[in-house]
This record gives sequence, C-alpha cells and structure tokens, in this order.
Amino acid sequence: MESTEKICQIVNGHNTTLWENGWIGSAALRNALEVSKIIVSMPETMPEVVSPKEVALFTKNAWTY
Repeated sequence: MESTEKICQIVNGHNTTLWENGWIGSAALRNALEVSKIIVSMPETMPEVVSPKEVALFTKNAWTY
C-alpha cells in the first residue's frame, strides 16, 4: 500500500523525515533518530499481538458490550 503518511513511507522502505530534529545539537542523538533504523524487519514477520482466538471471542460476545 502506498501512502503519503510518513510512518507508512518508512515501512515501505522510503527514507523520509519523521521528526523535525534539525535543532538537536548532538550528532550522536540525531543519528539515533535516523528513520532507517526504526524498521529492522518486515511487519509480516512479527507475531500477532491479538490472537485470532481472541478476535473470535470478542466478535462472538460483542453484542454484550
């Protein structure tokens, strides 16, 4: 998916400025905020936060909320 949102562009591998950090005097700190270091693996390889069983349970009981 292509998006104009900066965080989505970073996920898609584009190098963009996420924060205005030009005011930071420390080169080491600016380097730590480099967006290319934020994404270290593809999102598809990360484990699910909410298991499919939890989603099914919520869907089944959603009417009670």
